[in-house]
Amino acid sequence: MRNHIALVLMIASLLLAACGTTSTTAPTPTAATSTEAVATADATASPTDELALTTHAWQWAGFSGPVEQFTVETPASYQLTFNTDGTVAVMADCNNATGNYTDQDGALTIAIGPMTMASCPPESRSDQFVKLLGGAARYFFVEDSLFIDLMADGGIMRLEPTGEAGASADADAAAAIDAAALEAMIAGIMENPWRWTSLSSSDATITVEDPASYMVTFKKDGTIEIKADCNNASGTYTLNGTSITMAIGPATLAACPGDSRSEQFLQLLGAATELVSIEGKLYITEKTEGNTMILDAVITTASDLCGEQALTINTIEDTLAPEISAMLDQGLVSLVQEGARPGPGAVMLIITPEGRYLKSTGVSDVTACTPLPADSAFQIGSNTKLMTSAIIFQLQEEGVLATTDLLSKWLPELAAQLPNGDKITLDMMLTHTSGLHDYFEVPTAEGLTIADGVTDKAMLVRSFTPEELVTLVAESGLSNFEPGAEGQWSYSNTGYILLGLIIEQATGKSYEENLNARIIEPLGLTQTYLQTGQPEPGALPQAYYKTPFDFTTSEWNASQGWAAGAVVSTPDEFAVFLKALFTGQLYKDPATLELMQAHTDAGNNALGEGTFYGHGMFNNNGVLGHGGQTLGFQSDGGYLPDNDVTIVIWSNAAESNVSRTIVPGIANLLMGGS
Repeated sequence: MRNHIALVLMIASLLLAACGTTSTTAPTPTAATSTEAVATADATASPTDELALTTHAWQWAGFSGPVEQFTVETPASYQLTFNTDGTVAVMADCNNATGNYTDQDGALTIAIGPMTMASCPPESRSDQFVKLLGGAARYFFVEDSLFIDLMADGGIMRLEPTGEAGASADADAAAAIDAAALEAMIAGIMENPWRWTSLSSSDATITVEDPASYMVTFKKDGTIEIKADCNNASGTYTLNGTSITMAIGPATLAACPGDSRSEQFLQLLGAATELVSIEGKLYITEKTEGNTMILDAVITTASDLCGEQALTINTIEDTLAPEISAMLDQGLVSLVQEGARPGPGAVMLIITPEGRYLKSTGVSDVTACTPLPADSAFQIGSNTKLMTSAIIFQLQEEGVLATTDLLSKWLPELAAQLPNGDKITLDMMLTHTSGLHDYFEVPTAEGLTIADGVTDKAMLVRSFTPEELVTLVAESGLSNFEPGAEGQWSYSNTGYILLGLIIEQATGKSYEENLNARIIEPLGLTQTYLQTGQPEPGALPQAYYKTPFDFTTSEWNASQGWAAGAVVSTPDEFAVFLKALFTGQLYKDPATLELMQAHTDAGNNALGEGTFYGHGMFNNNGVLGHGGQTLGFQSDGGYLPDNDVTIVIWSNAAESNVSRTIVPGIANLLMGGS
C-alpha cells in the first residue's frame, strides 16, 4: 500500500524539495511502495538544488505555524547565506553565527554553531530565528521566495532574496518541475475541500475568523466550487505547472454580515497566479499584490465525529516533570486533531530514568466513540523486522547459518524462480540491497495487489502462505536492480518473508515457534504474539487506513505480513523488547549488536535525512528502532542507548501523523532541546 509520506515527498520534489517525512514512518509490510516512490523521487530530482539555495543571500520575511503566523517586522535584520562549501552564515538581529548545512535532494538540515552574545532589544526575534532554523526539514521555492518547512509540523518560514548575489546563480534551473511530482500534487489538491485560514501580505498577516465559512473545492473536471460565507459560487481553473488561473462565475447575492470576507475571498481567488500544496496546506499566491492565501485541507478528526470529549487524555502513568508532560500532552492531542493526517486515536509511552509517561487520546472506534485505552494491543507492522533480524543474528552466533550465505543455500527452489536469486545473500535481504521487488506491488491473478486491500474487502481478508507471497514476485519476473549493486537500496518486504522461511529451514521449527522461544518467552512478554490470520474479535481497537475513517480495515489478514510485519504487542511490551534488543540482551556476544547496526553506504539517509538503515533496523537521528505500518495501524519507537530512554508511539490509522520525524523530536525534547 502507499504511505502518505511518499506523496509528501513527491510533492516536495516538485519544488526541488523531496524529503523524508516524513514519511512517515519507517516502511513496513505495507509501506514498500512508498519507499520505492521515495527512491524514484530522489533519482529524478534536479541536481541543481544546492545551486538554487546559494543563488542569493536570504532575509526572513514571515512565518506560518500551527499556532501563530506573522510577518517579520525588519527582514533585513535576519539573514541567511548558504555557501557552496556547506557552511552557512547567520545574522540574527544584533548577533551573528556560523554553522553548517546539508542539502540532499531537497532535505535540509541546519546546525548553528556558537553565536555572539549581544543583548538584542526585547522585541527582537533573534532567538526565535535561530531556533526555527535548527528545526529545518525541507525546502522549496515559489517564484523567488525560499520556504523552509520545519520538522514535526513546526511550521514554514518564508525568506526573500536580499538582492545580493550568492556564490552561484541558476534561477532557471530552480524552476524545474518533475512531472510525476506535479501529477501527485494535483491529485492531492483534488482529494479534499480547502478552508481559508490566513492571508499574508507585505504589510501584515490576518487570521480568518471562521475558516469553515470560506472553502474551495477543486474538481477533476476543471471546475471549482466555492463557499464564500453566506454566498456560493462556481467557476473553472487551469493549472500549468504550479501556475493557476481561476475564472470565478457569478455568486449568489445574499447580504452577508458587515465583517464578512466574502467578497475579499472571491477577489483573491480570481487573482491567483501560483498554487503549491505541502503537508496538508495549500498556498495560493497573487503575484501582483504579493498576497499569499493559506488554506488547510478539510480533514475529518475524532472530535468532528465524537465531540470534544474525544480529545480527553487518558492517563495510565505520568511521573515526568510537569513541564515535560504538558508538552507531551500537547503533542499527543495534535496527532488526532492537527496536521495533514490525524488519526482516530493515538498512544504515547515514554520511559526515562527520571520517570514514565503512558497516555492516550482519541477513540478506538469512530462509530461507538469509545476512548482508546493507552495499554491497548496494536499491530507493530514492520517493527517485526527487528525481531526477524534478531533471530537471524542469534542463529549466526550459534553457527547455524551466516549472513554471507546465499539464498540458494537454504531455499534453492525459490531462489531458482526469482530474478537474480542465485546472487542474493542473507545480508542483502537484511539491508534491502538485494534488488528483490516487493510483493505488495505485484498484481494477483484477479488483477489486484495486496495494497488494494485498503479499498477492497475481499483482498483485505485474503490469506496467503509465505511461499505464495514470494511466488507473486517470482512469476512477475520483476527485479529492482542487480543484487548488491553499488549505491542501490530498495525497501523490500519480500526479503523478510524469505528470511522467515530460512529461519524455518535452518531450525526445523516454524517461524512462530522461533519467535516465541527466542524473543517472546525469554523477555516475559505475555501479550505479544504473531498474528497468523484475521484478528480475534475485540483483540485490537478498530483500525482504519486514513481519514475520513469510512472504511474500517480491522479485518486485515496478517498472513500478508508474516515475518515482515505481523506481530502484535502492547506499548509496554514493545518497549521491553526495544530496550532488550539495543542493550544486547538478546545476544551472547556484544559484537553481534554492532553487526546488526552496521549499514551500507546505500543505507545512508535511505529513510530521510539523518537515518541509517542497518540490518532490519535503523538509526533515526540517534534513535535506534524501525517503525511500522499495517493496513490499519502506524507506529514508531526507539531506544536512546546513551540516555536509557525508550519511546513508543502509535495510532489506529495506517496513514496518520505518527511518523519517523516524531520520535527524534520527542527525544530532543526529553534531552532538553528545543
